[in-house]
Amino acid sequence: MIMVELKRTYIIPLRKAFLRVPRYTRAKRAANAVRAFLLRHMKGDVKIGRHLNEFLWKQGIRNPPHHVKVDCVKDDKNIVKAELAGFVYEEKKAPEEKGKLQETLELLKGKKEEKTEEVKAEPAQKAEAPKEEKKEKKPRAKTAKKEA
Repeated sequence: MIMVELKRTYIIPLRKAFLRVPRYTRAKRAANAVRAFLLRHMKGDVKIGRHLNEFLWKQGIRNPPHHVKVDCVKDDKNIVKAELAGFVYEEKKAPEEKGKLQETLELLKGKKEEKTEEVKAEPAQKAEAPKEEKKEKKPRAKTAKKEA
């Protein structure tokens, strides 16, 4: 199988695209403009890299950059991977790899199982202990309504 990669660098103008939308949706529109530009010029399924996305959102949703320089790589499966110039596109990690979050969740599950075993053992011990009598509550006196 022949690996054919098409590499190109573009400077994508964003200002005209995001000035047409409200201020509170400008960064979203800028990301869509990058995707539309690359779809038109590279003709394939577009994937935006992490660094490019962070660059578009760096100044908040209201102030995206006016233009961006992008390195694009199109592989033989017609997938266009776009990343900010100077960075390499990173694939997402496979879900099989354990991250800190998954390890923490497993530790918490182990602790919960230990606690449930302790809780199951405690009721048997409590049954043997003598029960204390509860104090009786005195009924409250009803107040008479004042007549006006």
